[in-house]
Amino acid sequence: MIGSVDQIVVIVVIGGVAGWLAAALLRVRALSFGGTMIVGVIGSFIGIMLFRQIDIRIEGYQIGPLPIGHLFAAFLGAVLLIIVLRLVRRQRS
Repeated sequence: MIGSVDQIVVIVVIGGVAGWLAAALLRVRALSFGGTMIVGVIGSFIGIMLFRQIDIRIEGYQIGPLPIGHLFAAFLGAVLLIIVLRLVRRQRS
């Protein structure tokens, strides 16, 4: 469970950066700032759960106060989420 306000802010910031990076990598133009944040936050949960399932440790990798391991997991989760959303959208068409 998420404890403090500081943790929520870190999750939103890391999710926002991860969503922006994933959208830039996959050339997604349809996302607004809020959409990018939502994709990033959901992607961060997906990435962290995925890393835990395959037993990859992401804690402890930091540059200053920025947890790089979590940013990497969030980025991969956001990329996966965008790819799945694209596939679902294609199936509907």
